[in-house]
Amino acid sequence: MSCQISINCTKPKEELVEKLKQAVLSQNGTFTGDTTSGSFKAKTPLGTFEASYTINQDLITIHVTEKPFLISCKRIEKEINDYLNAHAVINESFQFEEYSETMQFAAPVYSLMVSKIDLRKTPQSGDYRAGASIKQEAESDNKDSWHGGENKYDGNSASIPVNFFLGGLGSAEVVSLFIGLDDDAEDAGNESKSEDQLHLKFKVFPTGGKEKLYDHQEGDWSIVVHYTLTN
Repeated sequence: MSCQISINCTKPKEELVEKLKQAVLSQNGTFTGDTTSGSFKAKTPLGTFEASYTINQDLITIHVTEKPFLISCKRIEKEINDYLNAHAVINESFQFEEYSETMQFAAPVYSLMVSKIDLRKTPQSGDYRAGASIKQEAESDNKDSWHGGENKYDGNSASIPVNFFLGGLGSAEVVSLFIGLDDDAEDAGNESKSEDQLHLKFKVFPTGGKEKLYDHQEGDWSIVVHYTLTN
């Protein structure tokens, strides 16, 4: 999937090209170009980025021809815009400082995997059907869902094997989780029809390859989310 990104920046063109060049080289990439046009390519753990650019007065147009599937065009646009428009200077480590805070342009990108959700307590007293969904709060189109079909779960104790996957997340990213329970399989997991619903938001943190548990209790609900966040 290709992207075309347009960014307004009033900084000197020489400075913009140099910042873009250093960001690419910091990822062991290649860069060719000047203050009018150019191209670059960089490899990351998630895949290859390849793009060309043109500069017309204060408008920079970047045409991304190759990118990792897990990284959205919106995220690329935000990262480049924040980087080029930051009141910053590049130091020897290809980092830049803004208001005395050290930042990095190429922040680590993580993948979230939720293997299961333990439903220790729910409003349901008997058997029920279940559905659930999760999404990245900052990018609502980055989402995943699960439905248990006609499988019945116990109201007092159950574990639903959601196997959620979200890519392109940052550290301490906020995700939104929805769980919908109902006697009717067609209504379970439906935000407008499920009899009992749980909506919650929480931050996920890098787990170093180990599973992390998020425990949430609210009213008649008590759940435990099993997840890993790795890059």
